Amino acid sequence: MSAVKIFNPDNHPALAPEYSHVSVATLAVGAKLITVAGQVGSSDESPYTFPPTLGEQVKLSLANVDTCLAAAGASKRDIISIRQYIKDYSTLSPEDQQGRSAAFTEWLGDITPPPCTLVGVESLAIPDLLVEIEVTAVVNA
Repeated sequence: MSAVKIFNPDNHPALAPEYSHVSVATLAVGAKLITVAGQVGSSDESPYTFPPTLGEQVKLSLANVDTCLAAAGASKRDIISIRQYIKDYSTLSPEDQQGRSAAFTEWLGDITPPPCTLVGVESLAIPDLLVEIEVTAVVNA
């Protein structure tokens, strides 16, 4: 049986009341399973204002992933799975594709990239959203 804590980090705004940003499950073996809801490219100053380019939104989304992981006692080195949901992926310009890839690669730094799924979607929850990134991580308790 696991103990589960679900929450929003104090320093990260909740965009909608129907989900939380982070859940941490303490597993019977003492490890914690951490799931982070899809993070979007908004800043703390303007939670419903989004930069116009995919690369800029990816950078902010990944910064929000980092915020959620840190609040759960983890880092990107603890990630075991990533899912990227990209709006209108099949029609992206080469510049947007390169911007997304560059932002993601820069964020990964020197870590071995964990398994990642990129899903092209027709739309996301808010019209100006271009990307949502969710992750799963595991840390030893």
